[in-house]
Amino acid sequence: MKKTIRSAFFLFSLIALIPITSTAQENSRMTEFEAFANGVFETILAEKHIAGATFSVVHKGEVMIRKGYGFANVDQNLSVNPETTLFRIGSISKLFVWIGVMQMVEQGKLDLDRDINEYLQAFKIPDTYDQPVTLRSLMTHTPGFEDKLYQLFVLDENDMKPLAEVLKEQLPKRVRPPLQQASYSNHGTGIAQHLVELASEMPFVEYAERFIFDPLGMQHTTIRQPVPAAMATNLSLGYAYKDGRFIEKPFELIPLQSIGSASTTASDMARFMNALLNNTCLEGHCLLDSATYALMTKPAFSHATGTNPALLGFMDVSFNGHRIFGHGGSTFLFHSLMVILPEDSTGIFYSFNSEAGSGVSMKTIEYLGEYLFPDTRPLAETIELNADYLEDFEGTYRMNRFSHTEFFKVLSLAMSAKVSQENGMLRMDAMGETTWWMPVDSLTFREERSNQLIVFSRDKKGKVDNIFLGQLAIFAFNKNRGFWTPQLHAILFALLIFVILYILVVWPGIFFLRRKYVPADRAPATLPLGSKVIAWITAACYLLFFIFFATGTPPGQDLVFGVTPGIKTALFFPLLAIPFTILMIWQSITLLDEHNTRFRSRLFYWLSTLVFMAVIWQFHFWNLLGWRY
Repeated sequence: MKKTIRSAFFLFSLIALIPITSTAQENSRMTEFEAFANGVFETILAEKHIAGATFSVVHKGEVMIRKGYGFANVDQNLSVNPETTLFRIGSISKLFVWIGVMQMVEQGKLDLDRDINEYLQAFKIPDTYDQPVTLRSLMTHTPGFEDKLYQLFVLDENDMKPLAEVLKEQLPKRVRPPLQQASYSNHGTGIAQHLVELASEMPFVEYAERFIFDPLGMQHTTIRQPVPAAMATNLSLGYAYKDGRFIEKPFELIPLQSIGSASTTASDMARFMNALLNNTCLEGHCLLDSATYALMTKPAFSHATGTNPALLGFMDVSFNGHRIFGHGGSTFLFHSLMVILPEDSTGIFYSFNSEAGSGVSMKTIEYLGEYLFPDTRPLAETIELNADYLEDFEGTYRMNRFSHTEFFKVLSLAMSAKVSQENGMLRMDAMGETTWWMPVDSLTFREERSNQLIVFSRDKKGKVDNIFLGQLAIFAFNKNRGFWTPQLHAILFALLIFVILYILVVWPGIFFLRRKYVPADRAPATLPLGSKVIAWITAACYLLFFIFFATGTPPGQDLVFGVTPGIKTALFFPLLAIPFTILMIWQSITLLDEHNTRFRSRLFYWLSTLVFMAVIWQFHFWNLLGWRY
């Protein structure tokens, strides 16, 4: 009997110790992870010249890590405090908009699948396609809008206008039907915010404070611009690094408001993450009904099998076999990320306060994720595809997120991916990085050393036309064909430079050489002076365009804040070239009967005229004819 009692007591004690042991193990694991994370952040700040960072981790309802690194104010030697130092979190702010949308859906004031024109008053979405734009398409970034960059940020408070006015002035063009392809849209979120304001009958800055921040106890969070005076003293400054020192930059103002204006602390974001891990509930307050929140985090759109789906507002960034959703956020100066791992009851948030953070923001979560949640799956099996089959995948693909109507369209050249084949694999060169991809099936390829996927699609004719990234559902890459063929534009540009140099350099050189060394009676007949002058002016127009554009372009991304006088002047010269090109066409016709002029001189003039005609089309294609911004 005593032995039975002792055995029962031992078993009871062992059972009682299990949660304690488990908790102790988890605490030990988080302590080790904190030491690892300290090394990651301290190394990044030192190597990338970032002034400061803030960081928090929650796990099973507890704040496990709350850290600040570096400085919030370099000149004043003010360290980052995770409890009180506010960082700008960019597009993570959109999550507050999407929660507001779902609150209005719960109350029956908005409908996810209703034409949003039925709600809008100050402006309407054009009926470009049969399918209407809905909140579902806005929340999955599939409304089919072009991207708009000009004055997405401003530096002067006088440039801040009411949201409805900003949206009416900057309404993006519809370039594809809704729910066809995702293309991340700031203006789409701005429209959603406006719909919440119309449904709730209050400005969103007040709505967010009353129905999101206050219920969760996020007392150090605001989307007001600039931040209220009571918070301003705790706001981290934003920095650039130049000539061996940190340079303080002005506060970035966002006319679209809540799409990226939030300022918050690592501590407040820990509260927000704990709420998201508990069906949006914290300390007895819930932002959404559990069914509504479940709807937000369910797949709502997918580019292809094998790619992460788009959720309603949240980004699904699952990797290493772990389900992960959240949102990233960047201004020019601040770069942030917040991710939720629901199956691991974990949330991670961090933010950098310097320009250089853009290059390491996504890398940081890879470092942290590989430590906490390594991929234990075997690499997916691959197949062999012959060179003839792989040939169809080769080419240049442009990101589908770019401006179709502004001269910023030229930036799409920098946001492209070049695909080639080698040794049965695809090589992708994109944005400064080279990766190798092995075929898993006829359209799906695995990264050489991981389970990360890319998936291709084919058009109705069976030709490869798109690349979809396995981890990100917020944009796609479209294959360049026809007028988008890079070689076409490269050839036209090379011909233009050749013609400009020949007309402006070689012609005057030949003229002076003949005048000095060739007797007048032996000199060959030259082109009529009038023809030459017209060609010279036309060539000078394009040369002046390149000079003013190059010298007028501000450093970095400052062009978004406002077009400089130099660029405005540059855009005048292609327009001026048009009437002179027309005169060149007329001169080319008259030269058909100028048999006294050497044929090769006339041939060059005809070639130059054709090049200038083609370049007018090329400048129109890139929105460089006129002041299109």
